Amino acid sequence: MSDIRIVTSSNTYGPKNPHWLKPVMIVVACVLLSIAGIVIARAFDGETFDSGARQCQKMADNVKNPKPENNKHWTEDDYHKARKPFENSKYPDLKVAGTNIVDSIYKMDQDSLKSSDDPSLSDSLGMLSTINTQWSALQVACAKAGVDLPGLS
Repeated sequence: MSDIRIVTSSNTYGPKNPHWLKPVMIVVACVLLSIAGIVIARAFDGETFDSGARQCQKMADNVKNPKPENNKHWTEDDYHKARKPFENSKYPDLKVAGTNIVDSIYKMDQDSLKSSDDPSLSDSLGMLSTINTQWSALQVACAKAGVDLPGLS
């Protein structure tokens, strides 16, 4: 018996990829990845994603629709949870106004727990005046971050 060998050559009948296709595909992929990166970066850099602005929105919602469970004494953990978003804000005035009012509210709350006697009227009015002034500063700072914080009533 004779050995029959079939010799095949390269595929000359199918489409051949042009030599420029691979570099073009790489460039297109890089451009698409760059655009996706820019879109994602802008989405997370927006004002609505700022931690201080989010905290302003939470406070605004609570002023508009108060919840009974929010009328409790603050633990140290509650204090840090309320203060941290303002500490991390990218807006300097929001950082200052937010941390100031949180500090004052926590101090007033802690003072009320320590005092077995009723605080004097002048102390209470002084603290309320301070908080009212700080709330006004917070309203301005929140507005700059795009959040409308209602006045205290």
